[in-house]
Amino acid sequence: GVSTYEDINVGYSNILKISDSTYYLYYSGMGTELGIGDTNQRLLFAYSTDGFTYTRGFPQGVTPPVSGTNLIANFNLREQHIFKVCDSKYPYRMIANDDHYNMMMYKSTDAIHFDFEHGKKCCIGSRDCQVSAIVRGQTIKLYVRGWRKDNEHPLGTRAVTIAYCDIDENI
Repeated sequence: GVSTYEDINVGYSNILKISDSTYYLYYSGMGTELGIGDTNQRLLFAYSTDGFTYTRGFPQGVTPPVSGTNLIANFNLREQHIFKVCDSKYPYRMIANDDHYNMMMYKSTDAIHFDFEHGKKCCIGSRDCQVSAIVRGQTIKLYVRGWRKDNEHPLGTRAVTIAYCDIDENI
């Protein structure tokens, strides 16, 4: 069944191919676990052996980051993109918006347990990011759906911008 972490809304998803028979699905969810009106988006997880049929939860033998749930993060985290980089110690990266719409980068050894305590802002300025990343060696090219609000666009407008950083989050 659907958890109370995702019973209102589900969105912002991406799939990461781990191996020929392992796929990870990351998606944001809004739910009633903190009551109606909670607007926090949590990051949820499902996995697949064929890339078509997914199971909520974690593969057998994997300790969930948030015990008893299919949550990767139990705090407001949205518009994520998870991808692989050339780093033998931390081969996975996540870029996501935090509570203040800062585009943050987090590292992981297994694409499930991310180091949220040591995330770094990976783009100058605050963005409403829906990001896609292309990795070439140590460089990450970010295609970012940015948000612009100024005198010409008082209600705001969105546009795709490009930003660069390296795999260690240096801008």
